[in-house]
Amino acid sequence: MTAVGTPSAERVDPLVPGRAAQRRAARSGALPGGARTLGAAPAELVEHLDDRAAALALRARQVPSIDRAMYVLSTCGDDGRIWFAAAAVEALRVRSPRRFLTLVGWLGIESAVVNLGIKRVARRPRPDVITEHEHWLRIPTDPSFPSGHAASSALMAVLLSEGSPLAPLWVALAAGIGASRVHVGVHHGSDVLAGWGVGVGFGLAVRRLSRRAHPDAESSTGDHRVFTGDTYRPVRPLEG
Repeated sequence: MTAVGTPSAERVDPLVPGRAAQRRAARSGALPGGARTLGAAPAELVEHLDDRAAALALRARQVPSIDRAMYVLSTCGDDGRIWFAAAAVEALRVRSPRRFLTLVGWLGIESAVVNLGIKRVARRPRPDVITEHEHWLRIPTDPSFPSGHAASSALMAVLLSEGSPLAPLWVALAAGIGASRVHVGVHHGSDVLAGWGVGVGFGLAVRRLSRRAHPDAESSTGDHRVFTGDTYRPVRPLEG
C-alpha cells in the first residue's frame, strides 16, 4: 500500500507491499528470506479486506477535518499515552489509586505479548508510508501484524468499560484509534481487526481471571461491581 490511490491494475499486495513477484510469494505462503505470510488460503480474502479499508481511508483523507482528527487519534495512541490518562480518570472515579496500577500493568503485559511476541512471529511487512500529508506522524519500524495500537486500545476499552458510565467513550476511542492506523497508512485493515481481536480477548480473559480471584464480584443483589485492584467495589449500574 505505497499510496492508497494506486491504480487497481498495479495495486500493491497488502500482505507483501510492492511487486508482482512478492505477490506470487505471498500466495505460495513464503517470502524471500524464509519469512512466512499469513497463509496462502486466506490471502485473497485478506487482500480484499485490506483493499476495501484502504479505499475508505482514501476517501476519508479528502475531508480535512476527518483527516486531521485521524492523525491526532493516531498520535494519542502512541505508547498508550491516552490510555494512561484514561486509567487515571478511572482510578479517580472509583477512588482507588491501585486501580490505576492494575490497568497500566495489564496494558504493559499485553503490549509486550503483542510487540515482542506475536509481531516477531508474524513478521508481516508494513504498508509503504504515505508521505503526501502535512501532519506529524511517528513512523514505526517494527512488523505490521497485528496493530499494537488497536490491541492496547481494545484491551483498555474492555477493562475500563466494566461498570463505568464512560463505557461508550472508551469504546469509541478504541475504535477511532484503530481506524486511524489504517488512515495514516501505517497498518493494513486486517492488522487492525486482528489487534482488536487480541485486545478484546485479552481483556475478557483478565476480567474472568479477576472474578475467579475475587468470587464476591457477583453480587446477589444484582449490583454491578468493578475490580479496583484489590477488591470488587459496587458501582452505580448503567442507566438504560
